[in-house]
Amino acid sequence: MNDLMWNKTVVSRNIEQLRKDGHIVIEPVEIMAFEIATGTRKPNRGLITPDKALLAIEKGFKERTKHPSLT
Repeated sequence: MNDLMWNKTVVSRNIEQLRKDGHIVIEPVEIMAFEIATGTRKPNRGLITPDKALLAIEKGFKERTKHPSLT
């Protein structure tokens, strides 16, 4: 998802609702990515690496066990 989309109000609202509903949301990180609209590479948002995703998910599950109301 590029910055233009990520920064839209509706996306922010939906991400916040997912968090409130107890879902684990992993934030995108800044990467160099090809942008189709401009045909250039530029800093944008992208997925974290699988090993970092695993750590983030593990952390999220640990938080859930500390706060049973999140499950």
